[in-house]
Amino acid sequence: HCCKIKIYGRFPKNKTFVVMANHTSFLDVFALPTVFSKTKKFSVVVASKNFKIPIYATFLKKLKAISINRSNREQAIKGIQQAEKLLAEDYHIVVLPEGTRSLNGRLGKFKKGGFHLASNTRAQILPIIIKGLFDIKPKHRWIIIPGHIQIYIEEPIDSENKTVDQLLEETEQVF
Repeated sequence: HCCKIKIYGRFPKNKTFVVMANHTSFLDVFALPTVFSKTKKFSVVVASKNFKIPIYATFLKKLKAISINRSNREQAIKGIQQAEKLLAEDYHIVVLPEGTRSLNGRLGKFKKGGFHLASNTRAQILPIIIKGLFDIKPKHRWIIIPGHIQIYIEEPIDSENKTVDQLLEETEQVF
């Protein structure tokens, strides 16, 4: 048995985005790349503690993952600046705005870092909603149970002339 992925919507071409996705499972990082076209590069903003997990760390380094330590403001700002440089180099930047996996399958409170990134670079936010992964592998269970994953690519959100709070609120409304 395996997991089946169905994608709804199309990933817009010829633009670089700050991709915002919900975070229900550590498997999000493996399901999300299925939406990207082979021609574009992408990176992901991740908690620095993930770089301590042996095999996972290798995977993250190959993705040019950007380490963020939310408890260290200076380091977090450096991480956002690194993400800004990659955006300028035509990379999509994936941000999981909840910052941590959901414990109950419901959407958590959004953190502001990714919205600062969109605001600073005037990049559009592309909301992507992933459903099904919480049932397949929630945080509190070790085993993976095969199932269906639905990925919804929503309409881009323009960041021009919007505050960080406005962007956060508008993105939360989509989710």
